[in-house]
Amino acid sequence: MGEWVESACELHAQMSERILEVVRGVEDPGARHRLIGEVLAENSGFVSELAGLIRESVQAMKDEQGMSYGRIAAELGLSRSRAQQLYNS
Repeated sequence: MGEWVESACELHAQMSERILEVVRGVEDPGARHRLIGEVLAENSGFVSELAGLIRESVQAMKDEQGMSYGRIAAELGLSRSRAQQLYNS
């Protein structure tokens, strides 16, 4: 899984830096402000999508792999109650 993590993190870093370059390149303060708002709105959607994928992962670990909340928590670095909360959300 290390390769996937490295790849995803590298891609995210590249995209983030490119977005910042574009934003920094906008000279008009009003236009820059509006662009930042758009980027933040898009990022919010991205974060929500990732949160949904986290829930799906926890649900699959419980339902498909038969893992206990304690084991899920240990594997993911969560508390048992947080693992259960993610499963039930």
